[in-house]
Amino acid sequence: MKFHLLRAGSRFEFRGKRYRKISPLKAAREDDDTQMLIPRSAEVQAIDDTGEPVPEALPDTLRGEAVETELARFIEKCREAGRCIDPPLNEQQLSQWLQAVEAAHSDLKTRLAIG
Repeated sequence: MKFHLLRAGSRFEFRGKRYRKISPLKAAREDDDTQMLIPRSAEVQAIDDTGEPVPEALPDTLRGEAVETELARFIEKCREAGRCIDPPLNEQQLSQWLQAVEAAHSDLKTRLAIG
């Protein structure tokens, strides 16, 4: 992946070292926060919070079990997000939020033909 495609704050590897993108042309090394100019066209490998490489594209097929597990994790994060909104949602708004999340979850499972 090209450096310019990364969002600010993204973690990545470049020439064997790990960085965090801090601007369109700069990155900070993770081990000592040294800043470095990175060419926009530089090939980098995006990494996630655990340091694992992030694939650039989804594979052609996905295991149903893995999709269901990650979908459940995503939906739980959506539920948590509704409870963390500031100022807090009132009871009716939170209920509507949770109903919308559940409806989207059901719709997506149907579309993916796993529900």
